[in-house]
Amino acid sequence: MDKWQQTFLGKLEPVKKHWRERFEQIAHDWIGPSFHEFDQFTTAHGFTVSSPDCDAGTRVYKFGLTENGYLLLAFRMYGLERVEAHTEIIVPGNKPVESTTARASLADVNPEWVRQQFRAALDRFVDTFHQACKSAPARAEAVAS
Repeated sequence: MDKWQQTFLGKLEPVKKHWRERFEQIAHDWIGPSFHEFDQFTTAHGFTVSSPDCDAGTRVYKFGLTENGYLLLAFRMYGLERVEAHTEIIVPGNKPVESTTARASLADVNPEWVRQQFRAALDRFVDTFHQACKSAPARAEAVAS
């Protein structure tokens, strides 16, 4: 690495740090409290909920109905000034479900945006699980014949 590259990276690191710290503040103020709200609600209705340890700039939440039926919702930095909410759904006996991603500028992220990401992900998960349950008897009949 030449001298300019080293100098450039020295200037870039404080910029990256600023945006990581901003994300961490959003995670502390809005994402974490929203997760706890949805954790309490879904746990009361039969879900197993967890939040594995993550690297800075990322929060991952797992909402499970069965061992093989769960939702993963990850909030993370996307570039320097955007937040991404990435959803992955696993449902037993179903084809892989296409993941979804919503992105917003850090300036546009607020408690309502965060809650909407949890709501949309949970709605999609339950709808997908319901569809898989409805099609399970049809698959079983096809295998039996």
